[in-house]
Amino acid sequence: IHKIIGFAPTLLQVIMSNEVEMPVRQA
Repeated sequence: IHKIIGFAPTLLQVIMSNEVEMPVRQA
């Protein structure tokens, strides 16, 4: 469980970065 809690913020940050970069690349 501790591994999931420690990994979740990193995974969320990666997803957020991808969502921000995608429109920028298309534009």
